[in-house]
Amino acid sequence: MYLALRVKGILHPSSLTAAPHSTSTLALSLMFFPLCIASIFVGGFISNLIVYHIPAARVVLDVEAQKFPSTGYKPSQSAMLVLGVPALLIAIVLAGVGALIG
Repeated sequence: MYLALRVKGILHPSSLTAAPHSTSTLALSLMFFPLCIASIFVGGFISNLIVYHIPAARVVLDVEAQKFPSTGYKPSQSAMLVLGVPALLIAIVLAGVGALIG
């Protein structure tokens, strides 16, 4: 989000001194909301990684995952990557568009 605001400042120098409410709602929405949605996948990936490296949590999660063989650490992480990478790329593009029109 910081990068999107910096790009907006470079493309529209007059916006640096303007009040934040003078920016269009569409531009702010394009800069922030897609990045918030994409951050869900990034956060899920990182939290799975952290929890899996805690030995006690890994034992509990492995016991729970035995009942459902399609769920587990590796399928979960691969699903987060499959969904997260395109979502993040689309969010970056939309944030750039928001910075351009801002």
